[in-house]
Amino acid sequence: MASPCVRECSLDGRDIFRGCGRLREEIRQWRGADDALRLRIRARAGARQAAV
Repeated sequence: MASPCVRECSLDGRDIFRGCGRLREEIRQWRGADDALRLRIRARAGARQAAV
């Protein structure tokens, strides 16, 4: 599964990456994550971005 990274690696006021909506810990987890965890990370990131 492809990373949601869009190379916009700046943090907003809530410590969420603006480009992908992920948290630092989620970015650290991505490389070793299985597809199920990656789907959960993507869903949480998408929800964060939609809430803005």
